[in-house]
Amino acid sequence: MGPWSTLVTQHLPGYLKNIKIYGQLGHSLTMHPERGITGDCIFTDLWMDDGERRHAEIYPRPDGEVYSCEYPSNVQHVKPNPER
Repeated sequence: MGPWSTLVTQHLPGYLKNIKIYGQLGHSLTMHPERGITGDCIFTDLWMDDGERRHAEIYPRPDGEVYSCEYPSNVQHVKPNPER
């Protein structure tokens, strides 16, 4: 998601022009594994020992980097970084 995201709707067919696009607060990180990886994405739905539900996603990128993001059910612990 970026500042351009809502501009995408201008290029969609008429019935999709009013679609709402929004972001979610979460944590993300990138990794550079030493060994090659497959091109498979992973989408998980995790239940933690304390009962909290989390959603994690892992995406391999063409350059070998791996991007991971996690969305906790309680976003009060996620603080935006104004420098990014």
